[in-house]
Amino acid sequence: MKTIGISGKIGSGKTTISKMLMHLGHPVFNSDEEAKKVYEKIEIRNQIHEITNAVHFESPNWKAELATILFTDQKIKNQIEAVIHAEVRIQFQKWKSLLNTTTCFKESAIISIFSNENTDALWIVEAPESLRFQRVSKRSSMLLNDFNNRNKIQEELSTLFTGPTTVILNDDQKALLPQLELALSNI
Repeated sequence: MKTIGISGKIGSGKTTISKMLMHLGHPVFNSDEEAKKVYEKIEIRNQIHEITNAVHFESPNWKAELATILFTDQKIKNQIEAVIHAEVRIQFQKWKSLLNTTTCFKESAIISIFSNENTDALWIVEAPESLRFQRVSKRSSMLLNDFNNRNKIQEELSTLFTGPTTVILNDDQKALLPQLELALSNI
């Protein structure tokens, strides 16, 4: 079964493309949503607490505590991401094993998870930065500084994937469906 990765920076429209694919009957695994579920597992929380010695999941502010650590300590960030990504990979493989199709899609904001070993093609969703900020601030009231921090982190990420890559432009000017149909025809 082919795995097509879907990635792009914050606010680019990865989820929009994924929803369109699902509407067309294609299976899509949302890595970011799955990662949120992983944080609910007690064994994962215990591992994160051991790594940080600071995050207390019983606190209502644990997400803010964790975010502060992730944005300030690269070593701890890498350790936590390794734990989370390993569990998300397991969940993806379980999900994929239940499918009866020739192609599935995996959405993730973290482009570095895609490699030649786990991805057959990669779709990058792009949009102008100002438009991406408008979208993000509208849906989550994110401040410009927080947006810029996330954007900077995503710019620093790279992928080991060297296979076929398709760019889908989600700039509110160019129609998405024809781009999606063309990308699907090239699988």
